[in-house]
Amino acid sequence: MKIGVKKVIISLLFILFAYSGLVGQRISQLNFRPPLDVPLYLAGSFGEIRSNHLHSGTDFRTLGITGLNVYAMENGYISRIKIEPEGYGKAVYITHSNGYVSVYAHLERLREDIAMYCKKEQYKQKQFVVDILLKANEIRVTKGDFIAWSGNSGGTSGPHLHLEIREGKSQDPWNALLLFNRCVHDTIAPIIEKLWIYPLSANSAVNHQFANAYYAVSSLKNNYVVKHNYPILVKGNIGIGIQTYDKTDTTNIHSGIYSIDLYVNSKLIFQQVLDRFSFSEGRYVNSLIDFEYYIHNHERINRLFLQPNNHFSIYRQVIDNGIINFADTSTKNILIKVKDANNNESVLKFSLKGDLTPPEKVTAKQNKAETQFMPYQKDNLFQREKIRLFVPKNALYDDLLFEYSTLPQHNFYSEVYQVHNPFTPLHKSASLSIKAIKLPNALHAKALLLNIDEKGQVQWSGGFFKDGYVVSNIRAFGNYVIGVDTVAPKIKINSVLKNNDFTNWKRIAFTIKDDLSGIKSYTGFIDGKWALFEYDPKQDLVYHEFDEEQMSFHHKHTLDMIVTDEKNNKAEYHTEFFK
Repeated sequence: MKIGVKKVIISLLFILFAYSGLVGQRISQLNFRPPLDVPLYLAGSFGEIRSNHLHSGTDFRTLGITGLNVYAMENGYISRIKIEPEGYGKAVYITHSNGYVSVYAHLERLREDIAMYCKKEQYKQKQFVVDILLKANEIRVTKGDFIAWSGNSGGTSGPHLHLEIREGKSQDPWNALLLFNRCVHDTIAPIIEKLWIYPLSANSAVNHQFANAYYAVSSLKNNYVVKHNYPILVKGNIGIGIQTYDKTDTTNIHSGIYSIDLYVNSKLIFQQVLDRFSFSEGRYVNSLIDFEYYIHNHERINRLFLQPNNHFSIYRQVIDNGIINFADTSTKNILIKVKDANNNESVLKFSLKGDLTPPEKVTAKQNKAETQFMPYQKDNLFQREKIRLFVPKNALYDDLLFEYSTLPQHNFYSEVYQVHNPFTPLHKSASLSIKAIKLPNALHAKALLLNIDEKGQVQWSGGFFKDGYVVSNIRAFGNYVIGVDTVAPKIKINSVLKNNDFTNWKRIAFTIKDDLSGIKSYTGFIDGKWALFEYDPKQDLVYHEFDEEQMSFHHKHTLDMIVTDEKNNKAEYHTEFFK
């Protein structure tokens, strides 16, 4: 029976390993044309490590401007139009006969007929934010058809085109650089900046210390070695991490790598491949990196070993979770290969020597916090007189010794509740309830939870009053208090004109801001009818482009703007203008 199970596991690993190669092969064989008619320079690569997710697309530069023509990469039909103030901004989805979907995001404007189709639906729904699913015969496109202008809409930091290639049925994004690597000039191998060695169990050590150890590396061409010439002594279970990034010949940005292989004595024990993944897996990135180091230093270390509850599909051939055990004084030769999508490769070689010397004793810090053991595979409830915390099964990446304490606080409506610390990531939301002892009845509807970071900055964490508690689903551990939001958003018209005469203006715009819980909704009316106002949160801007089909020109008009925050505080603005 055991032999049969072993054969099945080996067969599954072989199939998965072979399939990862087929993914790249299938993508590279697609006959898609580039989406732009300018040289393709990277602004961001597929699989780059971002906050709480991996980058699902390939970003191409647009000469630092908006308004470049964007083209359909293959025959098909527009199957989806999505408009949102953040995220992808204005995006067009094209379904192709080969089973793939191409996505073009952060657009400035859509082609006239596509824009009119979208605008009609926005007025029908009376919403700027729409997600429209189209039928196959509604808007067909041919390879090379102009579909939109590139832009800077949504969650961006500058103009570019965000491009995705998705597998149609699963909607999983695939690495578009495997298709366009011939168009992106790249002869530079990935750069390896740092090496980290981790002791992973109570009896483990690195150079006699139970502490993570950092080593500088140097290279001759693409061959890296550890700078120092003394041995790295290790004991027990050991993990390895590296800081690495890629570059191309035409840009200086630090982009993501394609694959990492870890060999021990010539045996592959860990492989990470960024050819495709699922959107639902995004938060596993917080286990892929050394999360605590990132929170402290804002640098991302790619760990080459797995925590027990890390099930990211980017990992392929993994033996013993990538953990290397040293139970004797033998030396093990380590080889790490890092590749980019153009198959440029860098190699880091070093050795680890087993050492049976017990690790130096570390004086434990005095800690007055309460503790509770939380296994990651079970639901966990921590409850005291003034607080309840429910951490669901598989919300943690590993078992946790949870810590809790309180601090006095006079500026809010509760003590500060130290709910563990922000250095341990959560994969799922946890439910936090804090007893509202000091909260007046009149403020129940305005109550919320606030997170206080190490610098004392306060951030809204959602929440509502229920049965004597303020309750919220939190996505991170940290310090929490009860607060209230009673202040309405602010509305300011951006153009002050004589007699409010907009005859020569194409649009009217407002700045809208909220200081705490954030903008929940906004609505604009012209002459008492709902009017389409676009929203750009990056600039706190809402604006209406005058349209003679929606209002008569050469007349006096009324305008009303209503803005509501997440705690239903409402601001209203009324004016009259001539257009």
